[in-house]
Amino acid sequence: MFSGFNIMDKKRVTQKGTLADTKVMLELLEASHVALEGENILDEAKAFVEEKLKITISNNLDKNKYLSKHVTHALEIPSYWRVQWFDVKWQTKHMINSTTTILVDLAKLNFNMVQATLQKDLKELSRWNFREIEQLPECMKICFQALYQTTCQIADEIETENGCKLVFPHLQKAWADFCKSLLVEAEWYHRGYIPSLEEYLSNACISSSGPMLLLHSYFTITRDATVEEMSDFLDKIQDLVYHISLVIRLCNDIGTSAAEQERGDAASSILCYMQEMKVSEEVAREHIRGMISKTWKKINKKCFSLSQMPTTSTTDISSFINITLNTARVAHSLYQSGDAFSAQETDNKTQILSLLVEPLISQ
Repeated sequence: MFSGFNIMDKKRVTQKGTLADTKVMLELLEASHVALEGENILDEAKAFVEEKLKITISNNLDKNKYLSKHVTHALEIPSYWRVQWFDVKWQTKHMINSTTTILVDLAKLNFNMVQATLQKDLKELSRWNFREIEQLPECMKICFQALYQTTCQIADEIETENGCKLVFPHLQKAWADFCKSLLVEAEWYHRGYIPSLEEYLSNACISSSGPMLLLHSYFTITRDATVEEMSDFLDKIQDLVYHISLVIRLCNDIGTSAAEQERGDAASSILCYMQEMKVSEEVAREHIRGMISKTWKKINKKCFSLSQMPTTSTTDISSFINITLNTARVAHSLYQSGDAFSAQETDNKTQILSLLVEPLISQ
């Protein structure tokens, strides 16, 4: 085992025919994002290779336009941090020209088939049967009714099709915790209170919606589990849920903090760190980016640990791991170009239309 990315490794990067090949450096960059906690050698390699690749791109040293585009793509967000389905069209468009035409056509056909399924699901989700909820303000009635009916329907389908019991109380608590965390942030806002970063994150990891999303996901892939089995598994994944939620929140803050400060919204992790440590916004942003990278290492370690668990007949662990990773990856995609929810005209809107509406057409 190497103790670090030493001078000999760095020399190889500059030698023709070894790591100097852009493709090899790109592969090393991608591999560095699968590191676990404590694998510092990959951190050193990542920093060094990133610098070399940026120089290669900025100076147009690599004449392979396909590879150059892949390098630029990876420097923006590495493949491991991307939802692969979100990236299908980009990958198809920028496939190396050695790829056979028939494989490209099959990839396009598969995309269109999955897209048709998503359109059907979206159509189903768009049907709500509203009724009056007298005890709520008018502005909240429709939202609450839609949420309540959808949650009841989800719980009923899971209990009927998957054989699980007492699903609704779990979902009900998750929604209640989510709403309470939003209320805490609203109270902070109205008081003009800026919490410490630790206090902020203890609440923000719930308001990020991560725990609620992953709880729903867990139940959809669980079959015939007893109440004890469900509780045991949920206890084992608490750390993973927290770290996934942390990535969601921190990516959100990186993308939306500037706009939120202009609007005078509640404090973000960036503002909390700025005030607590008395540093500039750029220093705070760099700290939050570092937290995201460190959190991904913890996610990788926990997922590896879960993958070693004995196979059970109740939960498809590999599917759950894939879902959790994609949940964090979505955050990187959503907030890459800013606030994907508040801003109406963004790259995200184009991407959603591309994934759900516009089919891939063979040339």
